[in-house]
Amino acid sequence: MGIEGLSKGQWVLIDYVGLIVHVFLGEVREFYQLERLWGDAPAFELE
Repeated sequence: MGIEGLSKGQWVLIDYVGLIVHVFLGEVREFYQLERLWGDAPAFELE
């Protein structure tokens, strides 16, 4: 559906309609701590 943040490259959000993917730089991920907000949501690891 859309991609946001690609130009700055620190936090990119990719919207696949049924799935939203966040790609962070390490320090940005630590700052926002999205796991804290969505702690009870299912987590998936990709290889």
